[in-house]
Amino acid sequence: MTVAVQLKGQHRVGMSGNEAVAYAVKQADVDVIAAYPITPQT
Repeated sequence: MTVAVQLKGQHRVGMSGNEAVAYAVKQADVDVIAAYPITPQT
């Protein structure tokens, strides 16, 4: 699912949920992210 987002009245950016999380992490300057895979790896 792709959503259009308004950024500070400048322009719209379309991005998926994964891209939105990556963008937010980059903006927040996070050092560590702990994640657990949802799908099995076997």
